[in-house]
Amino acid sequence: MNIINRKCEPTQRVTDVVEFCSDVDLGIGPHGYGFELAVVTNCSRPTTTLILDRIGLLHKFPLLITNTDVDGNIKPHPQPYKMALRHYGIVGNDAIAIDDNVRGIKSAEAAGCCVWALKNFEDLTIDNLYRKLRGCNA
Repeated sequence: MNIINRKCEPTQRVTDVVEFCSDVDLGIGPHGYGFELAVVTNCSRPTTTLILDRIGLLHKFPLLITNTDVDGNIKPHPQPYKMALRHYGIVGNDAIAIDDNVRGIKSAEAAGCCVWALKNFEDLTIDNLYRKLRGCNA
């Protein structure tokens, strides 16, 4: 926790993408509104909450699925993503999962999500996301 408090800082690029997803009307989704956001992680809830709070984005994620929520079925098991899908009442192909870890990618794919497998974190930009969304919803 001390390391997170000392070294975890907001990144404008990440903040921009989260703001874009939560506020924009792309006309892509079933409701035509912004996206319902969730964090699906193998981290603990206290760590996840601390990191999101530290970077100023905790309020943007109404749903957190952490390692304590999935009865031991952490990623790459599909249960974490399936829980998020059930919570929002959608099926996998109506969701996009963004992950840069093999376990997360496998978990999201097994849950049926459209997956954006980041090769590196710098690829997370609004322009790249928009291109991926168009590919997922073609």
